[in-house]
Amino acid sequence: MREWPLKPLGVGRLLDLSFQVYRNHFGKLFLLMLIFLVPYYILENVLTYGARDVSFFPAWDGSFSWEQFLEEGFNLPGGMPDASSAWTVFGSVVLLWIYINILTPLCEASVLYTVQDVVQGNEPVWKDMVVKPFKKFWSLLGNTVVYSLFLVAGWFVIVAATIPVIFIIAFLANTGLPPVFTHPVVITVLVVILLAAGIALLVGVAYFLVRFGFYLPPVVLENKRLGLSRSWKLTEGSFWRLFAVFFILLVVFSVFSTVTGVLNLFGRSVLTDLLEILVYLAVSPMLIVAYAVAYFDLKARSEGLDLQRMLPLAEAEVERYG
Repeated sequence: MREWPLKPLGVGRLLDLSFQVYRNHFGKLFLLMLIFLVPYYILENVLTYGARDVSFFPAWDGSFSWEQFLEEGFNLPGGMPDASSAWTVFGSVVLLWIYINILTPLCEASVLYTVQDVVQGNEPVWKDMVVKPFKKFWSLLGNTVVYSLFLVAGWFVIVAATIPVIFIIAFLANTGLPPVFTHPVVITVLVVILLAAGIALLVGVAYFLVRFGFYLPPVVLENKRLGLSRSWKLTEGSFWRLFAVFFILLVVFSVFSTVTGVLNLFGRSVLTDLLEILVYLAVSPMLIVAYAVAYFDLKARSEGLDLQRMLPLAEAEVERYG
């Protein structure tokens, strides 16, 4: 067993490493998803089953419309609860809060421990993968709540910035545009400006998501009380590289989600929901593994080391990266 040569990890190699770890340890990663996330889906479906008015098996009448396909294909697994049932809505909100702030961080921590063992050349141990995250329970919860509040505050800033623009556009549309604004060149320029502004806004949001998004690994693996400042320091100078990695993975994830949406051609049902959930649980570890691999590379860079030297590979992989 040899080690990788000392070279920085670029976008391609970060993705390749992530897929390699995901592929080699898929069984364990998928089982972790089942352990940590399936309880939420079971409770959520039990809670909303009566409100969603769906059958257990799909009932396809042979008809097809793109409108129905798009409407049902982009629904969240499990459907949306009936707004007339206050308790159903309240229960769904509580379950969603638990999913976001408790179950997901525990699951991510478990994958972090798994990838840490892989990086160190050890075989992941089930006891560590499942038990260790609960030892960090309160730290995970506190940091995730802080991060969530930060995201909510950022969302309000975005909404506050875009509402005036929407009102101006609506006002001009209702009162009639001056003749100069109806010229094709002017319309083209305005559309380009709006698109550029929208892209800039999305990139700006992604910037802060990435820069603060690595708050969890320092809490789990470095025993930091607060991970936001550590995340900002770790990701300095690496935004575009990380942005490219996760953008590509999100595109891949979206392709899988769209493909599973084809199931809804046969009508939405408990069975199709179950299949969508299983596909989601099978694919989602890919994103978390990439998150963990990116963290170890960031940490290695900040300490003057290199992840490639930390991760033993088979002889064929060494020859491949030569």
